[in-house]
Amino acid sequence: MGNGGSLILAAENVEVDDNFAAMMPGAKAGSYATLRVSDTGVGIPRALVEKIFEPFFTTKDPGKGTGLGLSTSLGIVKSHAGFISVSSEQGRGTTFTVFLPAVQADVAPCRKEAPPVTKGNGELVLLVDDEMNVRHVTKMTLETHNYCVLEANDGPEALAIFAQHKDSISVVLTDLIMPYIDGVALIRALKRIKPDMIFIASSGQDTEPRLVELQGLGVVNFLCKPYDTRKLLTVLESAVSKQLAPLPKK
Repeated sequence: MGNGGSLILAAENVEVDDNFAAMMPGAKAGSYATLRVSDTGVGIPRALVEKIFEPFFTTKDPGKGTGLGLSTSLGIVKSHAGFISVSSEQGRGTTFTVFLPAVQADVAPCRKEAPPVTKGNGELVLLVDDEMNVRHVTKMTLETHNYCVLEANDGPEALAIFAQHKDSISVVLTDLIMPYIDGVALIRALKRIKPDMIFIASSGQDTEPRLVELQGLGVVNFLCKPYDTRKLLTVLESAVSKQLAPLPKK
């Protein structure tokens, strides 16, 4: 952040299920403690995100960086059986989340058994995401829980599919950060075709300007990535039943 900005740190205990783990290389289901670091910098180009953990990879000028910082960090995290997720959007910022296996206390507090997840009733979901592994796992999870799924890997394909099946689709679940047409622009275009369509927006970045845009479009259902099965089905059930699964607080 050469020109200044915000740096946000957050810690949280999370449960990683098989659905979540399948989206993240090196992840296993279980209890984790997470440390999330977000900035409002320039972001990382999509083509470079998969390379940033490679040893000696750097975008800095010669002599100004070794390219070992992130690879060393990943090595340390892996040595503790953890993993790192990264989400970035150019012009908006980057979020790194470190997952470390949680250590159980000697005397564990009593936990209430979580209620069973609710299955669908054959509703048709249009799933739009340019990340193939996320799309595959989400589709498999939805179909396992009695939803039908049409999938698109970008905005133009989603528009074409929606035009053919708009009367059958119950809800559109779309990523916000995609090439060609981003999620907000896609939602705006689909609402022109069918104003009462229900949308779920999904992203690993939840910066304020994008949330304001979604609220302006009447989108009240938001799913933070990466998500587990329970979160996915809970938000989807709320959306289909036209209840509110609110946007995260600013």
